Amino acid sequence: MKSAGRDRESTLFLTEQGVKAVRQIKLDLKSWRMNRLGIPQERIAMRLGETRDVIRNHLGEMLILTKSPNTDLSRGLTIPQVADRRHCLRNGLMLEQ
Repeated sequence: MKSAGRDRESTLFLTEQGVKAVRQIKLDLKSWRMNRLGIPQERIAMRLGETRDVIRNHLGEMLILTKSPNTDLSRGLTIPQVADRRHCLRNGLMLEQ
């Protein structure tokens, strides 16, 4: 008899995804805080066990996402355009010109 709900493999997969997401969030917070304190990227990478290139790229992505939507609105973009732009930036998609 088969039980209802998820099987063991899919549950383990979802748990693994959750662990990866938590690790990424912790990396986000730690690298952002260290960067705001003025710690060089090389030292951040060493402390977090990542390469400098990973930290550089990661901080660059975070910088794009931290810009206020009001900046885009003040440039004349509509709310749907700002929402599309932020969605594309978060997911690494190309913006249409």
